Amino acid sequence: MMGNLREWWSVIAVMTLVLIALVIAAFHHTSARPRWSPLVSAEGKFRIDFPGTPAMTRQDSPREGAGTVTLTTYELHLLPYRATYLVSYADYPQTMVEQRNLLDETCDLFNGEMGGTVVDKTDITVGDYHGRDMNFNGLPGRVRQRVLMVDRRIYMLMAYPVRTETQKDIDRFFTSFTLMP
Repeated sequence: MMGNLREWWSVIAVMTLVLIALVIAAFHHTSARPRWSPLVSAEGKFRIDFPGTPAMTRQDSPREGAGTVTLTTYELHLLPYRATYLVSYADYPQTMVEQRNLLDETCDLFNGEMGGTVVDKTDITVGDYHGRDMNFNGLPGRVRQRVLMVDRRIYMLMAYPVRTETQKDIDRFFTSFTLMP
């Protein structure tokens, strides 16, 4: 009987140590800061830092007055932080660029898709190009968005949710965006 009791306590002790190691490993994983790395898109003509490796998608989308526009998106979801970072771009026909305000249309489109209420909207200039910075409250929480018009191309950066613990990373993401020739 004594031997079985010792074996039983040994098994419990080992299981307890394994459980403690798993808890420490899980805590370390969720508290670790993301590894930042640059994404350089020669086709998109931009560079930006992501806190991980984003997935790239392309989607053809019919647009009134433009035919089909291809939207290229790089998107990263960080599960421990429940945060999303994305940059996308699309080229529009020159006639559409001249006839419509694509900056406001793009801001309104994504704001509407996320069920958003605009908190603030600011006109910006990056080099010779005009854009909008916007914060809105949407379904995922506070969302930060930047839309930039470069000739016939619209760039959009978005990160959410904006919280105290993600603000520094979101600022880094937005300030790292640079256009390439």
